Amino acid sequence: MARNSAAAKTRAGWEFIFPTPLFLPAPPERFVLVSAARSAAINRDFAQNRFALRSVIATKQYAFMKELLKYTYLMEVDKIGAELEKLWDRYQDILSNPDWEKLNEARAILFLIGNVYCEKIVPEAIERRLHLLNKPMSLVEFLSEVDGRSINLPTLREDPLFSQLEKFYLIVKEFKNKNVGGKYYIDEEKFIELYNQYNPNKKLKTGYRGRFG
Repeated sequence: MARNSAAAKTRAGWEFIFPTPLFLPAPPERFVLVSAARSAAINRDFAQNRFALRSVIATKQYAFMKELLKYTYLMEVDKIGAELEKLWDRYQDILSNPDWEKLNEARAILFLIGNVYCEKIVPEAIERRLHLLNKPMSLVEFLSEVDGRSINLPTLREDPLFSQLEKFYLIVKEFKNKNVGGKYYIDEEKFIELYNQYNPNKKLKTGYRGRFG
């Protein structure tokens, strides 16, 4: 797309390794001035509902992160790609058929996969293996070779580990840079719109990368 210039595409992987992590904090509780008895009942119901919702979301978070992390530790690249596709399909399905509970599941996917996995776990998983290459290199050097389409790539790919890490990196990068027409990656623009629409606290608006206001 026009917004993604050729120059931006060749910056050593920093399209998805951001210096500031994506942060999607839980919205603060809304203050309502009512009687003490009514307030206690509201707080009790709110806490129970919030606990139930977070329990469901936490279970789903654990399920999809468990498989993805298992294949990452094993460096089974094709299975990593398949898990990411499952998550993308689930994320898109939620945005197509949203409700408040499902949008919080989408929020977990956006945060845990878009940020924690892509921006922290993946770079570290690559970096921990770079000293094992036939030609050891730093993470920055690896990203420069791959994203810069270095003339050294044919030689570097003779090392099976380099080829494996390159494929892993490119699969995750493709996922992180998915764009379906909005101005943000991973369809975050549509997510923000829906999240604010379905949020029961209408005074609290979330924006890009989880910023409130």
